[in-house]
Amino acid sequence: MTADALDVFDGLDFANEDERKDIDVVVSKLEKYGIGETNETYGWYCFNKRDQESHETVDAYFAALRTLAKTCNFGNLEDNLIRDRIVIGIKDNATQNKLLQVSKLTLQQSIDIVLSCEKTAKQLELMKAEEIPESNTKNKKPSGVVTPPIQQRILAPDFSLTSVTTSTDKVSVLPAGILEKDSFTELLSIGTPNKLQNMPNASTYQDSVVEMDLKCNKDTGGFKALHFWSRGMFFIVSAGGHIEYWQPLYKSESPTQAFLITVLWLYRKFKTLEELGHSQETIINEMTSTVLAYDNMCHMDNLIISRSHLPFPYPFNEMWQRIGKVIDRLHLRNHVDEKCHNIYNPDDKIPKEFNTMACEQTFVWASRFKKVMCAMPHIHQFFFLHRMVKYRNTYTEKCHVRSKVPILPKKIKI
Repeated sequence: MTADALDVFDGLDFANEDERKDIDVVVSKLEKYGIGETNETYGWYCFNKRDQESHETVDAYFAALRTLAKTCNFGNLEDNLIRDRIVIGIKDNATQNKLLQVSKLTLQQSIDIVLSCEKTAKQLELMKAEEIPESNTKNKKPSGVVTPPIQQRILAPDFSLTSVTTSTDKVSVLPAGILEKDSFTELLSIGTPNKLQNMPNASTYQDSVVEMDLKCNKDTGGFKALHFWSRGMFFIVSAGGHIEYWQPLYKSESPTQAFLITVLWLYRKFKTLEELGHSQETIINEMTSTVLAYDNMCHMDNLIISRSHLPFPYPFNEMWQRIGKVIDRLHLRNHVDEKCHNIYNPDDKIPKEFNTMACEQTFVWASRFKKVMCAMPHIHQFFFLHRMVKYRNTYTEKCHVRSKVPILPKKIKI
């Protein structure tokens, strides 16, 4: 205790010597001395108007609410009122939605959820750096070509598809990404390299580039416009044609975005097993029996960030190293680097009768809605695609229950 604090303590009015030795009484009197006389009505007003500021951390916001609550004399209602203020005043809409979904929410639960979302947001921000390969001449704009103006609308969406094979259900075809409504949706917008390099943990940006130069000519480009749509949707589809995951792509289908979306899907896939009570050994076996087929696997697997453990608890931190990774048979022929054919050849890791093209087959169905979706605002587009995916999955499930193959639309010349 400092000399000033000791002077304050000596000046406190205690009824008897026992009160002077009672720590609860001492703390109460010190708080009363520090806060002083307050106007409860004005204190309630300040408390109810207190929202999280734009650059304020979650811990700082909690501390501010605790301080304001001391001036309001909430009594037994203090925890409940602070909880309600957190739900109403938190700045992140996705976090707010997650809080509202919890029935009988307590103050401690609200604090844990908000802190978890903030930590996840910081981790994802470090993982999402955009790779811009300097040696990719196919993405360079020819001289004399005028770049079209950026439009604040959704450009024609393409559907980037990925496939996955497991030992249990033959081939799983994964179109890269369906996220339910949560904080991840808002965290996948990609910034510019200059912005990333100015971040506090700018060194992590170096982990989002390819570890070694590849001779592969796989095109990952396309017209790039920050915060605007130029490529479309990334799907993840199971072997039987069930669309498990979809996610919008920003700027272009870069290996970094594909890696982030795929890792999020893998984590949710294997985390469900843990929630169902499966042992770590069972989860690890499921990881090793999963094979991911993607047309640009060579670049995605050569990101520096893919070489180290992921920021998840064990065994989920090792899931990228444990799963099998191949390039689907249709696109493998377009890869000119011998490493692509030696390391990611599907014939070396899965039986030849396994279909690695389920995503491309699903793409035939999804591409029918391209022109319709181009005319929609992006929120309407997401809702429309979500409903179409639900309908498609219901149809696919009914076909498999009846031992029939789902029918895919055919292109008809008019």
